[in-house]
Amino acid sequence: MSTIEDLLARKEELEREIADLKQTEKTLDDEILSLDEEVEEDLTKIDEELAHHQYFDELIQNLMTEGIRQVEIDKHRRNDAKRQKRENARKRSNDEYEELRERLQPAICLENAYRLGGLTAFPVNDPQAGESDRFLGIRFDIFDPYSFKYTTPHYVILRKDPKNDLWEVFKTTIPNYVPLNSLAYEHLNDDMIRFAGHVRRHLVQLQLKKAVFLRLQEKLEFPSGLDHDLDFTKISVNIKDKLEIVLICDLYRVTKAMVTYIDPEVSRASKQVEVLLSGLSLNDFDEKFLEVIQAWYKY
Repeated sequence: MSTIEDLLARKEELEREIADLKQTEKTLDDEILSLDEEVEEDLTKIDEELAHHQYFDELIQNLMTEGIRQVEIDKHRRNDAKRQKRENARKRSNDEYEELRERLQPAICLENAYRLGGLTAFPVNDPQAGESDRFLGIRFDIFDPYSFKYTTPHYVILRKDPKNDLWEVFKTTIPNYVPLNSLAYEHLNDDMIRFAGHVRRHLVQLQLKKAVFLRLQEKLEFPSGLDHDLDFTKISVNIKDKLEIVLICDLYRVTKAMVTYIDPEVSRASKQVEVLLSGLSLNDFDEKFLEVIQAWYKY
């Protein structure tokens, strides 16, 4: 327990601390006042410098303002001229296109009528330029029964070899999995129409095969799914994580079906499914496939 002497000593100590704080406060107030005076002097100097620069700016203000205004005017004029030039070019291009389209409309309609047949030839060289007819183009238009639209046309550009006067494939957009070179070797120089017909038959059948499996993919219920390679030669179908069916196809039919079961309960169906799917035609294969699956497994 503190004595009276201790309390009095503590009181004196606190009074000294208070006095020291007051002295510190006064010192700080003096420093703040000094800083305020310095700031006021600096502001006065800045105002004087601004006044000087403003006076200097007034001397050249008209010249600078006029120069900037002229630069802006010239910039707007250039932009307007460019915009007008683009509009004129666009209008002239549209007018020329409409004129050309109107003039060539009969030829365009005739060409479109020919293209409906799916196989057309066209000259690559300009006959009016007097160039020798060394190149010939063949265009293939394929209808997609899945999207009910024509696909992007495929082209084969033929070149006649001046050494032996035989045609050869020069450029093409035909996919690599179409045996174009072997077809050209067998038919191109003997019967060009037969060559083109065989190429188109491959493209048509590939498109039909693609449409069949895309329809099947839509009809599969989750979590079933379908994977395929580029030319739909190998197709893998997963049936609700219970059956895995691999189909090997040529252009017209399923040549082989391989079934592996994931769920032991459907193991008895695997061999029967293989037998029923092997050899099926690709015509309406999506419906036939589902009928087989439903017959041996409650799909």
